[in-house]
Amino acid sequence: MATMTCHVVAMPYPGRSHINAVMNLCKQLSARVKYDILITFVVTQEWFGLLRSDPKPDNIQFATIPNVVPSEHVRAEDLSGFLEAVSTKLEAPFEELLDGLHEPPVKVIIADSIMAWPIHVGNRRNIPVASFWPLSASMFSVFYHFDLLKQRGHYPIQAPDVESGDKIVDYIPGISTTPLSDLSDRLFHSNNEKMAELIIEAVSKVTKVQYLLSTSVYELESQVFDVLKLKFSFPLYSMGPISISPQIQLENTFDDTTNISTVVEYIQWLDSQPEASVLYISFGSFLSVSDTQLDEIVAGIRTGGVRHMWVARENVSKIKDGCGDVGFVVPWCDQLRVLCHPSIGGFWTHCGWNSTLEAIFAGVPMLTFPITADQHSNSKQIVEEWKIGCKVNDKKKIICAGTDQISLVRRDEISVLVERFMDPDSIGMKVMKNRVKELQKSCQLAFRKTTSLSPVPKAPSMGTLQTVEPTTDCHVVAMPYPGRGHINPLMNICKELVSRNARLLVTFVITEEWLGLLGSDPKPDRVRFRTVPNVIPSEHGRAKNFSGFFQSVTNNLKAPFEELLDRLDTPVNVIIADTYLIWMTDVGNRRNIPVASLWPMSASVFSVFRHFDLVEQNGHFPIDLSVRGHEIVDYIPGIPTIRVEDLPTIFEGEGRKVLKWAKEATSKVSKAQFLLSTSVYELESQVFDALKAKFPFPVYPLGPSIPHSQLQTCSNYSDTADYFKWLDSQPQGSVLYISLGSFLSVSAAQLDELVAGIRGSGTRYLWVARDNVSKIKEYGTGDDDELGFVVPWCDQLRVLCHASIGGFWTHCGWNSTLEAIYSGVPMLTCPIFWDQVPDSKQIVEDWKIGYNVIKKGGTTMSSRTTDDDDQGLVKREKIAELVKKFMNKESSDGKVMSKRVKEIQEVCRKAIAKGGSSDSNLDAFIRNISHGPNISKLN
Repeated sequence: MATMTCHVVAMPYPGRSHINAVMNLCKQLSARVKYDILITFVVTQEWFGLLRSDPKPDNIQFATIPNVVPSEHVRAEDLSGFLEAVSTKLEAPFEELLDGLHEPPVKVIIADSIMAWPIHVGNRRNIPVASFWPLSASMFSVFYHFDLLKQRGHYPIQAPDVESGDKIVDYIPGISTTPLSDLSDRLFHSNNEKMAELIIEAVSKVTKVQYLLSTSVYELESQVFDVLKLKFSFPLYSMGPISISPQIQLENTFDDTTNISTVVEYIQWLDSQPEASVLYISFGSFLSVSDTQLDEIVAGIRTGGVRHMWVARENVSKIKDGCGDVGFVVPWCDQLRVLCHPSIGGFWTHCGWNSTLEAIFAGVPMLTFPITADQHSNSKQIVEEWKIGCKVNDKKKIICAGTDQISLVRRDEISVLVERFMDPDSIGMKVMKNRVKELQKSCQLAFRKTTSLSPVPKAPSMGTLQTVEPTTDCHVVAMPYPGRGHINPLMNICKELVSRNARLLVTFVITEEWLGLLGSDPKPDRVRFRTVPNVIPSEHGRAKNFSGFFQSVTNNLKAPFEELLDRLDTPVNVIIADTYLIWMTDVGNRRNIPVASLWPMSASVFSVFRHFDLVEQNGHFPIDLSVRGHEIVDYIPGIPTIRVEDLPTIFEGEGRKVLKWAKEATSKVSKAQFLLSTSVYELESQVFDALKAKFPFPVYPLGPSIPHSQLQTCSNYSDTADYFKWLDSQPQGSVLYISLGSFLSVSAAQLDELVAGIRGSGTRYLWVARDNVSKIKEYGTGDDDELGFVVPWCDQLRVLCHASIGGFWTHCGWNSTLEAIYSGVPMLTCPIFWDQVPDSKQIVEDWKIGYNVIKKGGTTMSSRTTDDDDQGLVKREKIAELVKKFMNKESSDGKVMSKRVKEIQEVCRKAIAKGGSSDSNLDAFIRNISHGPNISKLN
């Protein structure tokens, strides 16, 4: 031992999955480190008895501490009590053990992140601590940012509260939008608050360590890792899949099992089965399903008739008797070797993180059956994000042993699902297999690369751009107004720019909060996020004080943006900024950087605000809309004759407060070097011609600035999303898609009328309701409603392009309007606020591709309508009648509207095709900005 130069002390959390992961890490360190190393692996005396016979390298030695925590055999009965014991009783005996380790000196402590006290021990003794996170990086981000859940009222949940699972969580950094139910069930309930607080406390202490280690794979969760890298000043190492033992040789791809097939009976059985014909079933080593659920699973597997290998630790005889003679049941197996056997075609899994990584490494699709804790989050990643599995228990609540039997998954559901899942000729299975093989390749490549224990690719510190590759000759800084309807179109434009010029780099500037919301969204490598501090109110409260938010953006973002510019190492060729960032042209002109002002609404609305002095001169502001709203406005350049009531909602309330900034923003455009538009020239040619005559610089319509290019890269998404499966089963053109946007909403009273009217019309519908999923479902027949489908979120453009969609009930946000036109879908317009009113007028009267739900006179379906006041309320009878008329495609009006929207769709698509107006404008803009970072070169 005297020759050992590096002494590592490893302390896992006392649970099988935690111990296995840390042990595999230690084995990899032992095998790969190029100098002498000694690893002291610390476990309780009980665990030493369980592990002592397991093979390990000679330079890994066990050291024990007393059994001061409850036994492993009763841990599941009181998880909270067990965690509390681990958190409070292990520190003292661990320190006593350290005192006895004299030679060689301890160089580093590797400790499970679930335990906070090893960090205190290391800091007191001046020993570096590497915190080891044994779950997904996504779950780390959840716990590290748990204060956000508390702030939004998403924790704790008063159990049982089934409806809370519908609530959307879209603010955890690095994690895509997810229902609350897909994070972690038990830890969110008030009766487990103590357990959650212990984990939150432990994770918060990670800031005091010297390293953070992860069992995950960077390529699987790159967005999360990039976000976390921004948070920490110390190295973050992604070293997964840790569960893969270094003794296994990748070159053999696990197919050569002849060395053990003579002694292991289950391997002999697998050898006798056809390729990819066996469903491997395991619910892990810890929690299990209830007896009732187990009976249903056994019966469902038997009826499904699929070959299966089942690991059942406690019910071997019962399962053998119930499943028949097409399967093999064992109390234990070498899981990774089984998953890599060629006869395995699928894995029914509880979604423990180690099992998930092993399935990906083996290239096996999964049937997910999460039971508790992080397993729900893992299931969501498997099914929705990676698209390599199907979910069995797709209900709000799960059955665990000892809990109420709610949402039982019945045997007939199970038999149909497993039969379909194991059908090698089904399109869904083929897609999943292709996808899992792609992830398998990334995972195995990452495994090979860990020979040097490489860190996660370094993400730049907040607001700092590292040295840019020498191939970059055009640097664009893009800053949107901080709102979803503004960020999305600017991001789509940036993606178009880098797709057309491989030497172009985009620095996309957002607040820290928005980085959390966007960090998991896919983007090209040459579009990089940089952040400014959260110096403005949260996105989640923006609608409550629209004018206050606008004022904060105007007053508070300029200084941190300029500080960020000062830290950029590469000269900036151009700043693309939302027109509503009033101060941006001053910043660009002072620094001699060209500014391209991006207007994210219709060109018509721009012209209204730009020429608002004419509205005032003609006595049309301020006025009482109820008295003079019908009067004609025929003097705004480029805009056809409209009524006063068709102008944006600037006559009262929040709209009137914001008007001064809208006027100033469009006035400041005169100081820019380019004006960009998300619209299409052919849709508003008269307005664009008027604007081009007014400005001395280029005016480029680039629209539709929607994610149309992504439609070609996600062609298999409909195989996995439930709402797409539902749409696939509906007749062509029969479904009304309903969405009122992501910002403002209708009043509660109007929502009641809307739901009743839609139901009364008898029309099929797909409804996106971010905050009212349960309420809207109650009006139907709950989850079994055959008429409609209600979801908290969907891929809107892909939905609108689906053949079953026959109409779109829309709030008339400009992005939604462009997506409907691109998809060739007529609209029922229901404007709520601001530019949505003139957008509705264009849809109904100018383009003639929709009906207006709202009566004239300045009324909108605003959430500010009082629930006890019927004034302006659109009644259910009118809604039902209008929807029936609108969805009747055989009527003369329906035929005319369908023909008209197809004509405009063709115009829109030609604009972005090769040589089209928007395509040419994008190329011209790139040529202009590639001259260099100097305004004078553009003049």
